[in-house]
Amino acid sequence: MVCNQKKGNETLYVIREVFSGTVLAAKNLKSGSSEELQNLIRPIVELGYPIIGIVSDGQQSIRLAFETLLPDVPYQYCQYHYLKDIAKPVMDLDRKLKTGIKKTLRGIREVERKLEAQQTSNEIEVAKGAFHHPRYHQNIQKT
Repeated sequence: MVCNQKKGNETLYVIREVFSGTVLAAKNLKSGSSEELQNLIRPIVELGYPIIGIVSDGQQSIRLAFETLLPDVPYQYCQYHYLKDIAKPVMDLDRKLKTGIKKTLRGIREVERKLEAQQTSNEIEVAKGAFHHPRYHQNIQKT
């Protein structure tokens, strides 16, 4: 079962046969409760075809609906959703770390500009000092 859930809106539930990709049922549901989902699933079960497994995004109401109608059929949490869910805490920590680093480094560009200006100023002073050095004038007179 595929669920395209948007908060505050109806949710599109799609039941498809995995091997052929055939859509067996699709419906927008307001609540997506277990009872509502059982009403969507029941006509498919009543067709009498063997159902050897169920895969969904892990939504509790989907799982309860299938467990009620097909208690002996194995259920599997969708691998995509599983990996996405286990990565979420890491992604959240990474986002927080990135924000912290940005805050810490925010003033660095201004420090770099000041250092560059100071370095340029020092280079000018060194050049002026060299200009006023007696050897500088001796070298000019020899040429």
